Amino acid sequence: MNSMVPILVLIGVGFVLDRKFKLDLYTLSKLNFYILLPTFIFRAMYEAKLNSGTLEIVFCALCVLILNSILSDVVGKMQGYDVAKIATLKNCVMFNNVGNMGVALAIFVFTNIPYVIDGATPYANLGLVSVVSIMIIQTISSNTYGFYQAGAGRLTPRDALKVVFHMPMVYAIPLALLCHLLPFDLHGLFFFAPLNIFANAFVGVAMIALGVQI
Repeated sequence: MNSMVPILVLIGVGFVLDRKFKLDLYTLSKLNFYILLPTFIFRAMYEAKLNSGTLEIVFCALCVLILNSILSDVVGKMQGYDVAKIATLKNCVMFNNVGNMGVALAIFVFTNIPYVIDGATPYANLGLVSVVSIMIIQTISSNTYGFYQAGAGRLTPRDALKVVFHMPMVYAIPLALLCHLLPFDLHGLFFFAPLNIFANAFVGVAMIALGVQI
């Protein structure tokens, strides 16, 4: 009730609004991809307490990705699929929707009972960092290897790198990590207030866009 129902409500709002007003999904997607998602990731990484546990999460996410690739490749060959069909199967198995659904789910799960202790939410930050770490691995790999795979090898490594460096998220991550090293807190600076507003808007707009897609 406290985790899935709020997500379904947000998706339902997008669905109803689109039925009534025919919202522009292209505009919503660009808003999310170029503004809301990068600011959300920047804030999450900047405010995160990074430690060896974060590296373990990244390592596990990579292991799951590789094992899913191997598993789908074996199953595809056992079924006698051609190269294109195996590539499609691998993309379906390897990549998930953690960027939209995963972030929203982590927020609602770890800010509700039983993860509320004495009015505080001590697991919210860890849950969010975990999901964001997985989302980074998923987004970069799906927009490089995933595109290459979908084109059955027609996308060159150079084209794949171009795709990566066109993603604002790629710049948001190192920038946030570099800001960790600064001798002062960014929260007091003028740009952090609008950045905070954009970051807070990410989940709502992403879920509404998902409703529009439906």
